[in-house]
Amino acid sequence: VWIWCIRFLPWTLMEGIFAISIIAGCLAAIPLLWLELRARSFGNPEKPRSMALSFHNLSAIGWPLLLAFLVALSPGLGSQTPIATMPALHWVAWVATVVLMVAVLWDRHAKYAVAGLYILGLLAAGMAFYQLDLPRNTVRWSTLIFLAIYVLATSLVWHWRERVITFAERFGVPRRLGPEETQLSWLWTFTVAITSVAVVFAYWLTLNLQQFGLRATAALAVVAQFVTFALFAEGKLKRQWQQLAILLLVVGLIFLGWSWLTPWVTGTWLNRSVILMLLAFGLTALYGWLLKEVKGRVPEWASAAQSCVPALLIAGVIALFFCLGTEISYQLNFGIVRIHPVALTAIGLTLVAAVVIPVLFALSPQHDPLSLSERGRMKYVYAAEVMLALLFLHIRLTLPWLFTGFIERYWPLAVMVIAYLGVVTSESLRRRKLLVLAQPLERTGVFLPLLPVLGFWLASSEVDFSLLLFVIGGLYGLLSILRRSFVFGLLAAVAGNGGLWYILHRTDDYQFLQHPQLWLIPIALSALLAAYLNEKDLSDDQMAGIRYLSLVAIYVSSTADIFINGVANSPWLPLILGSFSLAGVFAGIIFRIRGLLLLGSVFLLLSIVTMIWYASANLGWTWLWYVAGIVTGATIIFMFAVFEKKRSEVLRLVEDLKEWER
Repeated sequence: VWIWCIRFLPWTLMEGIFAISIIAGCLAAIPLLWLELRARSFGNPEKPRSMALSFHNLSAIGWPLLLAFLVALSPGLGSQTPIATMPALHWVAWVATVVLMVAVLWDRHAKYAVAGLYILGLLAAGMAFYQLDLPRNTVRWSTLIFLAIYVLATSLVWHWRERVITFAERFGVPRRLGPEETQLSWLWTFTVAITSVAVVFAYWLTLNLQQFGLRATAALAVVAQFVTFALFAEGKLKRQWQQLAILLLVVGLIFLGWSWLTPWVTGTWLNRSVILMLLAFGLTALYGWLLKEVKGRVPEWASAAQSCVPALLIAGVIALFFCLGTEISYQLNFGIVRIHPVALTAIGLTLVAAVVIPVLFALSPQHDPLSLSERGRMKYVYAAEVMLALLFLHIRLTLPWLFTGFIERYWPLAVMVIAYLGVVTSESLRRRKLLVLAQPLERTGVFLPLLPVLGFWLASSEVDFSLLLFVIGGLYGLLSILRRSFVFGLLAAVAGNGGLWYILHRTDDYQFLQHPQLWLIPIALSALLAAYLNEKDLSDDQMAGIRYLSLVAIYVSSTADIFINGVANSPWLPLILGSFSLAGVFAGIIFRIRGLLLLGSVFLLLSIVTMIWYASANLGWTWLWYVAGIVTGATIIFMFAVFEKKRSEVLRLVEDLKEWER
């Protein structure tokens, strides 16, 4: 009969015949099911026969599928299909399938009965929306609301399943679910799939509908799914369901925030990113504030929320960079940031909060949303410093007039003032045992001078580069004294001497090949001083190496200066070398350092010989060579005499000299 109907009857009439067939088939399957159950009661329970192809099973699966096919096919056939023109008939067909599916519940072998009822509920919604013939956007909103309510209702039934099963058992419905009912993967699959569709609908409606009420209710429908997934949070997958519930709550709140923006008017992506940023950082701060109470009452939910915090922070940071990137783009393209003042203020306040709140997290472990160690909480301070830099960038882009005048002309010194404040503040915090704040501030103060040094050649200023290097050298010198650090001392020496070199480089008469001692002696003395200030942290070999290297640099550069310029042009140069040599000799004697004494004596002799040679060659005082020879011979004879007369004292002096430092 169906083949004849398909071949000769129009579709509208044939669809009505199909509905009548569904009604008849379902009504016929119910008594056959009763007979089947009666037959089983008289059969051999040890050898049950297969019931998969029983008429009631085929009817309970086939007739709903046919009805679903008719509902799915009707929208493409226009508004004159029997589902629209004969709604009562098709609703009777749907009721018949529901009655049959309920009757199948008494068949303990029909595992599909509960899932079938679930699908029939969705089928009823499809029929209703088609017959109401609503506008397209209204249909989408109605579908979203229905799906949200439907999955919430089914999750409630699932949560109260024991009560439902007990109630059904009173009417003879067999218990086909025990403790293992938590493994009903089909219900989870349907819930996740339907919720995903609802989220997509809510996203589209939030971005396109003009009516605020529809946008807001669509967002609230997503928020309500937090309850849906929270009800499923049981068993082995409890943590995963909790995480999904929190994710849906956050997504719903974001949609709710976006719903206040009118599409195509204020609903720009910049404004949406501002709202996303506010919610991401705001929810993180709220979680940290309530962390202690949440852990005390619902520790499992607190743990699940903690695992979601990194993703939330990443979303907030991406939104923040999108906002700042938009500001930079506007500044480059238009010379002004064309953003609503409310959005600009929101970004600024968010950045201020992003500076303060991480510091509070670092200081208060009980409010740390990530539960980091003390060393790990230092990352919050670094994050606060980054946010402070972004706050300055935001102010610079939106209020450029604040950075004119003094700051524009002397910005490298302003940066160095910040670096000095960071180091001083770090030392104060260190003495108060607040290392979680002290160490990040100190490290930032160490690396912050690189900004003006590198940016000096990119951004103009009225600060002399030599002055900047001297200021940087002072900062590293302060750190060297506070930390007893040779590395900081060396950096201070490099920076200070770099400033001196820059001054000498800009002169014509004091280049490196003209007066090398002006370039090398300061850095050698600086390295020597830094080594003595940090002598406890250096080994004997390291101290000896630094000492000899510094002294050789001083003496050799002074000697090279004599040979480059000549004694005739600069007669004071041998005197300078002699002064350094005498200072080395006396320092060696005072501090009992053998190297200072020997190097000082050698170069003192060199300076004396140089002066004698100059007097002989240029002034004609050749008699000085005879005097020098006589004095040298007399000295040698005197030394031999002293050695012969006081041999023990001289040998003791030599032994003492061997015990001096190298």
